[in-house]
Amino acid sequence: MTVQRKPRPSVPSSSGQSKVGNGLTGEGAEGAKNLWKKNKSCQQKLNICTYNTRTLVGEDKLIDLENELEHINWDIVGLSEIKRRGEELVELRSRSMFYYKGRDNDSNSGVGFLVNKNIKDKTISYRNSGDRIAQIIIQLTERYRLQIIQVYAPTTNHDEEEVIELYEEVYKLIEEEKTHFKIVMGDFNAQVGKKDDEKETSVGNFGYKKRNERGDLLVDFAEANKLK
Repeated sequence: MTVQRKPRPSVPSSSGQSKVGNGLTGEGAEGAKNLWKKNKSCQQKLNICTYNTRTLVGEDKLIDLENELEHINWDIVGLSEIKRRGEELVELRSRSMFYYKGRDNDSNSGVGFLVNKNIKDKTISYRNSGDRIAQIIIQLTERYRLQIIQVYAPTTNHDEEEVIELYEEVYKLIEEEKTHFKIVMGDFNAQVGKKDDEKETSVGNFGYKKRNERGDLLVDFAEANKLK
């Protein structure tokens, strides 16, 4: 018996796709290049994490998170599902910076960042695209910048169109910021599993669980935009 795979909806791409839902056309976003190998003068080590907090409503939750982070080396933590309302940038008792964006009328979703006090002066900007996507720009050196996009994707009980719109917004941010290094991270509510096709370059040979439809979308997006 042969099984025909359900056609995948198109995802925003920097190549191979002439048009996406918002009318953008790809002009060649190249993803992250390992320029550090070529220029040792800009070598530095950053510890970057992503974490689904389930909730950061209440100052006690935020204090608990800060206390836990004292046990690991970290510079930037991308946060998903913080469930705080509104938008704010605050300096915490540890002197680290906490940026978040949530909904105005209810305590669902929400994304943000914790930026360590040791690197906060290198943070150029904070920005959001709704309550599911946030980004920061880090000035690594005089020449090199790093863009980090934090994502909290809709769960499987949401319409697929909502997920496609999220990827389109992420694509817009990738294209708009001309940085040398780019990281897209977060909770995509997807199962990627292991490499499904030898032509795939964004996925390795080992993975947990079997890939689902949301995993197909994530891999397609990574392949189209030369992400790993």
